[in-house]
Amino acid sequence: MALVLLFVDGILGGRRKFNQVPPFLKNGVRAELERRGFLINEKGELVEKKA
Repeated sequence: MALVLLFVDGILGGRRKFNQVPPFLKNGVRAELERRGFLINEKGELVEKKA
C-alpha cells in the first residue's frame, strides 16, 4: 500500500505519469486516484477531477 501511495503522490505532484507505474501496482494506483476524485484517460494521463 505504501508504494501505491508514493506513486499516487508522484502523479498528483506531476513528477510521475500513470504509464510509469509498474503493472502490479496499476490497479491499486488507479483505485486510489479514483477514490481521491481523479480519472486516468486511455493514454494514462490524469485528465479530470470528478464533479
